[in-house]
Amino acid sequence: MTPPPTTAGEQLTIDFDPATTRVQAAARSARDAAFAELVTTQTVTVADARAHDLYYQLDDDDTITVWICPACGTWEANEMLLANNHGIDRHYLVQWPNSEWANDGAYYGRRWCVALDLTANHATYADGHLHSRQLAMLAQLRPDVRERYEHEVRNRPHRRPVGRSARPAT
Repeated sequence: MTPPPTTAGEQLTIDFDPATTRVQAAARSARDAAFAELVTTQTVTVADARAHDLYYQLDDDDTITVWICPACGTWEANEMLLANNHGIDRHYLVQWPNSEWANDGAYYGRRWCVALDLTANHATYADGHLHSRQLAMLAQLRPDVRERYEHEVRNRPHRRPVGRSARPAT
């Protein structure tokens, strides 16, 4: 069921242009099917979710659904967190020229995500210290994703922060 239109102009378009409405509905259906194929959901126990750093106020043997990033394999509690933490959002999916579905703009999809991008940045700043969660994420990467991660880290400029003590006195 499609949501109701939000403006009078949209209402008129829907009422008087059924062909366009059908095309838009077909495009939404294709996008939603691509998202369902791209992003895996899994029903797990709350205890399993806690082992993956997800916290729920439920009993250990209760079951929940988690969303799994197709690039880094990290579990998220819901679709909104997947979009926020990994950059993969059903509303911005487009089919790229190579027929792969990924987000419009910066590529976030099966081979790369925001979490990997941030981790690559962290690895190039200062001494390159990574959090234990980042190290765990890197340890479970597929070989093709790990290769891209290593390439990104190798080719980014290694920046050193400039602290107050390093600035010249004024």
